[in-house]
Amino acid sequence: MDYRITDQCVVCWRCMDSCPNGAIIDCEIHVTDKYSMPGVTINDLECSKCGLCKEVCPVDAIVVNE
Repeated sequence: MDYRITDQCVVCWRCMDSCPNGAIIDCEIHVTDKYSMPGVTINDLECSKCGLCKEVCPVDAIVVNE
């Protein structure tokens, strides 16, 4: 089972703030060669699959692949 952040993410950082393991980190998403925007990603090695990030997401941007 793994957690994935979809492109519905509005980068509110609620998931990152709620993660007890610090598994969700901020990153830059490169849209084009010259343009990037803030984003978040999940470090699968640090993720304990507790589901807190999914619970606090206001736009249901975190999905679970089983």
